[in-house]
Amino acid sequence: MTDLPHDPNRVRLLVLTPEEVLFEGDVLWVQVPLLDGLTGIWPGHAPLVGRIDRGTVEYATSSGIQAVSVAGGVLRVDEGRCIVLVSVLAQGEPGGWSTDGLGAGEEESDADLEALIESALSDDALRELRGE
Repeated sequence: MTDLPHDPNRVRLLVLTPEEVLFEGDVLWVQVPLLDGLTGIWPGHAPLVGRIDRGTVEYATSSGIQAVSVAGGVLRVDEGRCIVLVSVLAQGEPGGWSTDGLGAGEEESDADLEALIESALSDDALRELRGE
C-alpha cells in the first residue's frame, strides 16, 4: 500500500486484477455487487469478506462517481480499507454480459479465488503491479 496518510472520513479503496491495479485511493463510499445483493462500504465499515457477482462496482471520488463492470471476484474490507480483487472484467453493456478469460460454464472455485486474493495482496505482488 502507499505511505500516504489515511483520511478517517474516507475508505481506502484498491481495485485490482491479477495483472494490474485499476484504482487506488481514498473514496467517500463503495458499492459492490455480491452474490446475495449489493453492499455499500462506508468509512468505519465492519470487516467483511464476500464473493463478487456480475455487475458494476461503483465508488465516489472527489471528482464524481466512477464505475467498473465486473464478472466476478472477491471483496475484503478491514481497518478502513476496501479491496476489490476482480478475477474477470465484464465486457460490453450490463445487459449483454460477456467475459474475457472464462469460457462457457467455467467458474473459479472458492479455493482458487482465495489463493488469488492471497497472492495478489502480498506486498511483493502489489509492488510488482505498481512497477516498483
